[in-house]
Amino acid sequence: MAYNTDFYPHGNEALKVSYLAGIGFDNYLNNLKELSGKIWKEIEQTIAEYNPTVVGISAKSQNFKSALISS
Repeated sequence: MAYNTDFYPHGNEALKVSYLAGIGFDNYLNNLKELSGKIWKEIEQTIAEYNPTVVGISAKSQNFKSALISS
């Protein structure tokens, strides 16, 4: 299972450069600040349903903050 918690698109508009450089980037910043967002709840629920013994999280430097939130 893999999640990209830095990018949580909503519809076809999410793939346009204007979205990624504008409201999409604003959404990204807001998701890092607001820990009750939909993506964080979805990750928590998915892990709880799977009930693994161990959870591994890997991230590149630029994704480190969202990886910390996920853990």
